[in-house]
Amino acid sequence: MKLEQTILKTLIQNEDFLRKVLPFIKTEYFSENTEKVLFNEITSFTETYNHPPSVEALSIAIKEKNTLTDDEVKGCESYLEEIEKHSKEQTEVQWLVDKTEKFCQEKAIYNAV
Repeated sequence: MKLEQTILKTLIQNEDFLRKVLPFIKTEYFSENTEKVLFNEITSFTETYNHPPSVEALSIAIKEKNTLTDDEVKGCESYLEEIEKHSKEQTEVQWLVDKTEKFCQEKAIYNAV
């Protein structure tokens, strides 16, 4: 599992992690369009309902988006299935916070250059 997948998975599963890192992550830090779409949906859901979305809620929101092609929707669904497969795996939160901080710093520098 890639770091980006682990970050997205933990944003969904761990509200403490979500509250710590969400303000610092930007859409442009993700390289894949699927990750960008999912991150935007997680952010939107969290801003609206003040807690992380479930995989089911994300899946429904993705299917309802009129701006996505069928291939993009399938890509997001596949990505969510992968997250679900690894849902039982718990990630050390402080380690992931540190990795996410480094990820954001590196992406911000890369994007600035």
